[in-house]
Formats: sequence, structure tokens, C-alpha cells
Amino acid sequence: MKDRSERPRPTRRRLKDQPRPQRSAEEWPPREDRAERQPAERRRPGDGAVFCGISENCGGCPWMKVPAIDQRRRKVVLVREALEEQPELAEVPVEHCLESAWPRTYRNRAKLAVRGGGRVRLGLYVRGSDELVATERCPVHRPAISSALRPLAEWLGKHRLAAPRGPIRYVDVREATGSRGAVHVTLVSVKPIEPERLPNADLRRRMPGRLVGLAMNINPDNSSYVFGDTTVRVWGSKRFAATLPGSWPGADLRLEVPATGFFQVNACQIPPVASLIGGHLAEAGEGAWFDLYCGVGTWGIAASRVLGEPPRRLLGVEDNAASVACAADNARAAGLGRVARYRAGKTEEAVAGMVAEESPVAVILNPGRPGCRPEALDELIKAAPRRMAYLSCNPETLARDLALLAGGGFTVTRVIPIDMMPHTDQVEALALLELS
Repeated sequence: MKDRSERPRPTRRRLKDQPRPQRSAEEWPPREDRAERQPAERRRPGDGAVFCGISENCGGCPWMKVPAIDQRRRKVVLVREALEEQPELAEVPVEHCLESAWPRTYRNRAKLAVRGGGRVRLGLYVRGSDELVATERCPVHRPAISSALRPLAEWLGKHRLAAPRGPIRYVDVREATGSRGAVHVTLVSVKPIEPERLPNADLRRRMPGRLVGLAMNINPDNSSYVFGDTTVRVWGSKRFAATLPGSWPGADLRLEVPATGFFQVNACQIPPVASLIGGHLAEAGEGAWFDLYCGVGTWGIAASRVLGEPPRRLLGVEDNAASVACAADNARAAGLGRVARYRAGKTEEAVAGMVAEESPVAVILNPGRPGCRPEALDELIKAAPRRMAYLSCNPETLARDLALLAGGGFTVTRVIPIDMMPHTDQVEALALLELS
């Protein structure tokens, strides 16, 4: 399975987090038809579009001018249409879309192209062109990211590092726990640069007390893939810490994430989703939990905190070794060191050995856009856990995999769309299953 933290979808001149091609307004059902397909959802004061001065050209948030309530309705339609393609799932009810508490300033990560020549700009390419739109004032970036972009661009310009004449083609800026406005920055270079030759002291002076780490990724390929295979530390930590917001049983969780590792881009959605997962898996009773495609352990650890009492064992697998190391440290920090064990490897290759070690009563699945490999699902069908929670960022592959699980003896009890990325057509969905 490809590493979803490092392999954007291969579309010309487009970053990973830029949405896929959109439907035109004519392709959507008329409003009255959508109302028949979607239960009534009352409009609340302020539930409208977010103003953005660059949305006409940027393309990063193509639904920016659509009222938020209509965005969520459209996402319900996308999930329902995907399920209806599978006869086994045609009657599965799709619930209201889980609203984001942060319609603005939710993005804790910005992967941006770099364009020099005069004043350096950091931004996104206009869809289908080489024109770059600067996103220094993007209304969906976390404040820490917005405040970091200007000094970062000025530093790249002063030291002649910005492409096309310089080696730095992309930057990856991530909000970090620490001082106010803390960030971790990864520079993506077309060629190796000795860390000591990068003037990082000047960047730290421009961002006093806010830069927790600086890394460099090497990607010599002239393609739309942002990251290459090698990342080296330049200064500070190779990791950054993320704290989950809100008042809930895991409010004090502090998760370590590797520089280019995967982490949910909208942290305010983690607590409500973890509560749904934890509440569902609690009904499985005492036993082992599997956390498959676990990343840094986010969902298994957060869902365990919802229960108050952890599962008897928490076994995770992830193909990114740096994320696995973070997951183990995160579990220890959360008080799960005695019950949690993580391994590096491909899920479809590891799950059979995990089942042989201990059969699970509950399973969490959170694969990338390609979904789960059939071999992994076959092993889970044989293991027959009592409860499963499948979190997906691709309704089509979610529907495909749920149909296979339904044919293997599981019942899909709930499907909940999640507005993880407001103002885009990107929709996550949480499916809750139980053994028939």
C-alpha cells in the first residue's frame, strides 16, 4: 500500500490536498430533489459561507461560496450515492454529516508550492495551469501557519533557495504544540543540501520561539508528488506534538507525529469521531482491539480514553516506521504502555499474524484512499470480531469494502459522513459494523 503521508495522487501540477475535479452546479440534483433525499436539517445563525479573497483562483476550497449547511448535504449525497452502487448496502441509512466546530482556521497543515523570481510566493497552482496563487492569507489555515508563511517566504528569497532557480520546490508547514504560533517546517528540495549549509539560524530569528523543528525532504523527480523517500533533520526535533482540542476524556492527549507523517488535518473532529468509535467498540466486551492502518495511534488511543478503562490489549500496524515509533511513545504517554503494541508493516501481510497472536473482539480500520486490500478483509472475516469501526476518506472504496464485509457476515449499523475539510468536496465517513 502506498504511504499516504508521502504520495499525493499523481495529477499534473496539483498538491495532494487539492480536491479532485468538482461537479458543476448543473450536475447536482435540484434543491427540491435533494430535500427529498436528505432529512431536514435546521439552518442555524451564522451557518453560511466563509469569505475568502482568493477562492476564485485558488481552487483549494471550491465550495467556499456554498452555504455550510448545503456543503454538508452534498457530502451526505456523495456517501449515499457510493453506497447505493453496492446492492448489499442500498438500504443502509446515511446519517447527517458531522459538522466541523471550526469552519474557519481548521487546517493544521499546509503543503505549498514555492515560486521565486522577485518576491517569493507560497501557494497552490490554479487547476490545470502553472499559475501559482499565494495563500498567505488563507482563511482555513490555523493561525500558527498563517503567521509562519511570510517570514518563511522572505527567508527563502533572501538566501536564493526558492524554485525555479533555487532547490526548494515545496514547503510543508504544520501546527505544533508549544509556544503560541509554534510550527514545524519541512523543505522539499530537488537535491541534497548539507544541513549545516542551510542558514537555519536566520529562519529562527525571523520566527522567534515558534519554530520547533526544521527538516528537509529530497525529491529530485519533476512531478506532482510532493515528497521523496528521504527526510533528514536540519534543526530541532524530527517530530512535532499535536494536542487534541475540546472538553472530553482525552482532552489532555498529546500525540507525537513525525515530520512528514500522517495526522488528521482538522484536529477538532478527532474528539467527536473518537467518541463514536469508542462508544461502539465498548459494546464488544472485554478483549483485544486491533488498530489497522494506525498511523501515530490516534484512533485507538483516543477511543480507549473515551472508555475510561482501556481494552485488554491494543495491537496496531502501520507501514510507516516513523509513525509506528510515535504510536508506541504516544501509547506510553497516554497510560497504555502495558496494553499497546505496534508493529511496522503492510496491514494485509501483518493481520494474519496478529490474529494468530490474539483474536480481536473489536477492530478499527483507517486506510488511505485506496481502501483495504482484500487479503486484510478476508482475515478479519475469519477472525469474526464482534464490532468494527471503519473510517474512510474515500466513499467509493469504503462502499466496496463494506460490501465485502457484509458478504462475510457483518451488518453495517451506521454510516456517518464527517466534514473533515469544510469548503471542499472531500468527505470522510465512519461506518460502524457488528457481527451478524
